[in-house]
Amino acid sequence: MSLQTFFTTVDVSSSINSRIFRDHLTCQSHLSVPNVSTTYPADGCQSLFPDFPSYDATLVQYYLASVADAKTPPNITTDRDALLALKARISYDPYSILANNWCTNVYVCNWVGVTCNFHHHRVTVLDLSFMGLVGTIPPHVGNLSFLVVLALRNNSFHGSIPIELAHLKRLKIFHFLFNNLDGELPLWMGLLSKLQYLNLEYNHFTGTIPSAMSNMSSLRVLALTSNNLVGSIPSFFFNLPRLQRIYLGGNKLSGPILAISYNMPSLQEIDLFSNQLSGRLPTNMFDHLPNLQSLGMAYNQLDGGLPSSLFKCKQLQYLDLNSNKLTGRVPKEIGNLTALTDLYLDFNNFEGRLPPEIGNLGMLMVMILSNNSFEGRVPLEIGNLTMLTMLYLSTITLKLMEPYIPLGDRLVIKFSNRLSFSKVGNMKVLTQLDLSKNQLSGDIPMTIGGLKDLTDLSLADNRLEGAIPESFGELFGQDATKEMPKVLLVDAELSPLAQWRRISQQELIQATDGFSLNNLLGEGSFGSVYKGTLSDGMNIATKRLNIVIDVASALEYLHHGYSTSIVHCDLKPSNVLLDEDMVAHLADFGIAKLLGDGDSMTWTMTLATTGYMAPEYGSQGIVSSKGDMYSFGILLMETFTRRRPTDDMFIGEMSLKDWVDGSLPHAIIDIMDPNLLRNEREDDAVKECISSLMGLAMGCCAESPEQRTNIVKVSATLNKIKLKLVKDIGRS
Repeated sequence: MSLQTFFTTVDVSSSINSRIFRDHLTCQSHLSVPNVSTTYPADGCQSLFPDFPSYDATLVQYYLASVADAKTPPNITTDRDALLALKARISYDPYSILANNWCTNVYVCNWVGVTCNFHHHRVTVLDLSFMGLVGTIPPHVGNLSFLVVLALRNNSFHGSIPIELAHLKRLKIFHFLFNNLDGELPLWMGLLSKLQYLNLEYNHFTGTIPSAMSNMSSLRVLALTSNNLVGSIPSFFFNLPRLQRIYLGGNKLSGPILAISYNMPSLQEIDLFSNQLSGRLPTNMFDHLPNLQSLGMAYNQLDGGLPSSLFKCKQLQYLDLNSNKLTGRVPKEIGNLTALTDLYLDFNNFEGRLPPEIGNLGMLMVMILSNNSFEGRVPLEIGNLTMLTMLYLSTITLKLMEPYIPLGDRLVIKFSNRLSFSKVGNMKVLTQLDLSKNQLSGDIPMTIGGLKDLTDLSLADNRLEGAIPESFGELFGQDATKEMPKVLLVDAELSPLAQWRRISQQELIQATDGFSLNNLLGEGSFGSVYKGTLSDGMNIATKRLNIVIDVASALEYLHHGYSTSIVHCDLKPSNVLLDEDMVAHLADFGIAKLLGDGDSMTWTMTLATTGYMAPEYGSQGIVSSKGDMYSFGILLMETFTRRRPTDDMFIGEMSLKDWVDGSLPHAIIDIMDPNLLRNEREDDAVKECISSLMGLAMGCCAESPEQRTNIVKVSATLNKIKLKLVKDIGRS
């Protein structure tokens, strides 16, 4: 959820209303600290708070009470000094925004990122997002007593959040997404009773979620995705009366989901993907969640069946339970979820027949049921799903319905096992057909040649024989993939392939860059010969995404697929090889290391490649799986920017990582490979995809090895990004 979207639901203006500020001024006093030493920033501005190296809940309360005496009311000068103290803590300002603008000769309310209240001339909004800043947060920020919005997202702030921020009693939005903050979640956050939006996603917080957060009665959005939080999911979350969205995915939360009363009519989204949750979903969990729109619990260890209360959520649009241990049948009540657009139940242990009521899901666009134990025929009612764009039923024992499926204009369909192969030609609207890895034998049905909208066809790993049907020669179109299948035993005349690809003049102009002299290979008596590359119709971003997903899968197997972890130690593009089907394979294990019992080892000889090598490997010879993650992050950046970390532009303090970091997310077009933007209809979806990928890459390349995203999270996130890209392109 973007901050801009959230502003439509959070009434920021009410905090700036003069009446409310007048009410607050009657009880707010200038904060002073008697009998303690204070710290000073580099510019000489005196801090109004002492430094506390550590604290507990009792100390927080005692300290806050000790600063209640009034002396002189805080004013805009207090705010200016607090901001200058923050500026003094910035060690890297890549665009010199603060250096050139936050000056004492400029009125503080005109500083970049600063918004003031009109009546009281106090700072109410501090938004330094996407500036690429590196530094720490000083305690002086707690002096901004009128602050309503504090947004520092997409920077590189590190260290802990100062206890002094507990004084920001008016704060409604606290947005620190994509930084390098660490330590445990602060206990004092429970004192921010007016806070409505808390986003600490993609940082490095550890420990459990503190029970003090139960006091945040105004909270609407809680976002803690991709940290290192442990323990169970606190029950108090489901007692917060205004909570609308909760994001806890990508952590190490464990244990069962508590069987308590979930009476939360306001709750709209629950995202718990990629944790270590186990046990059954509580029977009554969804009884009183009438407005739930999104439920994500993929990549956990949940078991048992789907609770009947789930099918009471009539507003549910997104349901993702893939990669768990769920069992039983999919009940007919699934047909009650008529608002559902995305359904992911793959990689579970579901069995039995698919209920015909699944045909009631008229809004469904994506249905992924792969890798289960369903049996019987696919119900004919699936033909009612006219908006379906993606259907995966691979490696399950289902038979294809017959004779015709009236599914939408763009359908990606994947079947496997016991397929009524001869009936495929009746599915007239297919655009992608994957029949690989079955036991199909005999001739290829001629009727496939009648699928005029078909762009991608895979018959790999079967027992097919005979000639390629002449009707295949009619499979041509503007965007169709025309690469010859390489898995067929061909023993007949190949003349029908002469009409396999019809190339227009426009395609030739584009492929040769307007017959550029740079592409001229030679000239002879018959004319000139140019080098050109023809598009095969697949979105380029999707192709590259498939490659990095393959690499991530290989890396995940090395790190976690065996009892002894293997570290590649030299991950770079030249060690990624593509086979004839464009599947990526990881190569060159010449300097790979077996970790043995530990998580790391020290190696005296450093043989990895400059630019891709993790800092601790190059300087100290420390070998660990975290080093591979750093290399993978650099590879991810290079894949989508076409810039090598060793390019001439990266000299001095500017590196590929810094260059990418400074672009996120609004300037992403400045760094991405322009070849990814060839279709205006798809450009917005591609730019959003690349922005997500670069954010993920930054998480892999954190300076501290402990703070780098692990490969399991990376693989899960890459697949989610790909599915979203495919869906967004399908809608465009």
